[in-house]
Amino acid sequence: MLSISGKEKINLNLDNVEYSAQICKAIASEVRLSILKLLVDHAMTISELAAALMLPLSTVSMHTKILQQAHIITITAKPGMRGTKKLCGIAASDIWLDIFEHVAAKRMLVEQRVYIPIGQYVSCEVSAPCGLVSSTSFIELEDNVDSFYSTKHINAQLIWLSKGYLEYHIPNAIIRDHQLAEIEFSFEICAEAPGYNNDWPSDIGIDINGCKVASFRLKGDYGGRRGYQNPLWWGSSSTQFGEIKRLIINHKGCYINDQLVSQFKLKDLGVDRGYYLAFRIYTDASQTYIGGLNLFGKNFGDYPQDIIMKVAYANE
Repeated sequence: MLSISGKEKINLNLDNVEYSAQICKAIASEVRLSILKLLVDHAMTISELAAALMLPLSTVSMHTKILQQAHIITITAKPGMRGTKKLCGIAASDIWLDIFEHVAAKRMLVEQRVYIPIGQYVSCEVSAPCGLVSSTSFIELEDNVDSFYSTKHINAQLIWLSKGYLEYHIPNAIIRDHQLAEIEFSFEICAEAPGYNNDWPSDIGIDINGCKVASFRLKGDYGGRRGYQNPLWWGSSSTQFGEIKRLIINHKGCYINDQLVSQFKLKDLGVDRGYYLAFRIYTDASQTYIGGLNLFGKNFGDYPQDIIMKVAYANE
């Protein structure tokens, strides 16, 4: 948003904590505030700022770079008598933090949920070690990829694989019928190690309609105590529980547990086209650790939930 002066107005809120923190850190310095005070009068080169503040050129260069990264100032290369000069100018006129904006906005939204049992994947690619279990027993044979194509896979309450993906087709009727504000996917997940290993990192990717929207790292395959939802027959030396991951996509970007992870926005993903959206979760071979994954249903792990898609839309 531009002010009357034609400069940017930076509006912060608590929906985008990472961005708000970056801006707040940029101005949380007496030196950087002094730089802004000087630039309000007129544009100055970095060497002129250093002379005015009686600080080393390297120090002022570091501070101006922080302000530039926050889009509070601009730095433009200009030819000079002795080479190129870096001219600094004010880019923002106001910085405003609205603490209650996200609360007011959410009060105007309606939320609906779609529950997706983890066994209702429509396609997969799996490498052993792998397996599926229901609430009462193993589904077919452990470490046998054929088990993933059994008709019984829809009953799965815990799925594990060392490498590969699971893809779900989620009905999107509630998305097509409303003015969408946000989609959230939540699920319980951990890495896959022999037995369990709390220090076993694994990089996981998520695609929506064929677009890679997020990648995140799991710390381990968690055990050492029983998962709160686990059935009594499940052995204590195996994987026990995971961690909840929340993938949020809105008009600002894509977030994992409130941290911005990509610039994909709702409009980029075609979530309102056709009759479903394709949600794929996989071991991310493009990253460092291929440590497998365990995906938990509502009767395993710590949390009594399957995959949940929560849709928020305007109250029309």
